Amino acid sequence: MAEEIFDGKIASEMTLGEAIVRGILPEPKYVIAMYSYKKELDQLKKRIQALSNQGLITENQKLLEQLRRALEQAEGLDIVFEKHMEKKNGKYIVFCSGKEHMDEMKEQVSTWFRRVDREPRIYTAFYNDTATDREFREFKKDNSAHLKLLFCIDMLNEGVHVDDVDGVILLRPTAMWST
Repeated sequence: MAEEIFDGKIASEMTLGEAIVRGILPEPKYVIAMYSYKKELDQLKKRIQALSNQGLITENQKLLEQLRRALEQAEGLDIVFEKHMEKKNGKYIVFCSGKEHMDEMKEQVSTWFRRVDREPRIYTAFYNDTATDREFREFKKDNSAHLKLLFCIDMLNEGVHVDDVDGVILLRPTAMWST
């Protein structure tokens, strides 16, 4: 019966890695990009200027300048999304760290996704928002020819299934550490 119904693929108590290796789940494709590097560079510059050793300051300023030039020559997020979003009219869940962060990221949509879709459909879902249920329903039933982005905060964690999601975008600020 399992052969007939599940095409011979039965999952029971296996790791995510095993499920991928056995072909039960597709292998995820990870793309890493830095979108807030200018803020990070400013923070590094301040930390360098606060050093007491002039030799360290000079050496670190040279390295910082090399890093800045390399980052400025890297592809912009519009190119990254164009290159890696296989389904241009797909549904993507965009995870943000908080309401202020989400609002800031939503302002970037027209720049970041312009090469994918000039008129993407934007939805928002976060805990304690009265419009979340409606937004979530609309996102799930949207079958338009446009890119669909559901911006989330503290929602859609483990256990919540959304049909037809083509990818996940994790927008999290990078934490700086000190030694």
